[in-house]
Amino acid sequence: MMGAIYKLGNDHPNALKHYLDAKKLIDEFGDRATQGWVCQSIGDLYFDQRMFT
Repeated sequence: MMGAIYKLGNDHPNALKHYLDAKKLIDEFGDRATQGWVCQSIGDLYFDQRMFT
């Protein structure tokens, strides 16, 4: 949730940090639905910043 808030505020480095922290926690719990949402959010963030190749 914090990643989405930072993304809306155009603070992309902090948004990515929070998304990656969330992904690490979700990987430990094995929650696939939330993991999909976080991975999509990370991908959207990379796309918005043109960090894809």
